[in-house]
Amino acid sequence: MTHNEGMDTAAEGLKIGRTVKGLRHKKQITLQDLAARTGIPKSVLAEIESAKEYLVREYFKLQGRFRHLSDKDLDQIQEMVNEDWELLLRKAGERV
Repeated sequence: MTHNEGMDTAAEGLKIGRTVKGLRHKKQITLQDLAARTGIPKSVLAEIESAKEYLVREYFKLQGRFRHLSDKDLDQIQEMVNEDWELLLRKAGERV
């Protein structure tokens, strides 16, 4: 994944967060209810909705303890996060 693809992924993450939050509000479901229905902790859902901690490259750059990770490592981690987001959306759609 190139840096531009990473930025596209970051933008997509913001869309996903807004989508989850919008659907949750439309169906009048609290974060707590969505957490119970999906099995995903409330704190994780809140982070997804705000899309702050799931922009891997940007977040990890702020954390000195991760400076040993290569671009390839960060790309692989971002890919895993993206897959988890997709799973979340599927779970939310099935159970909400």
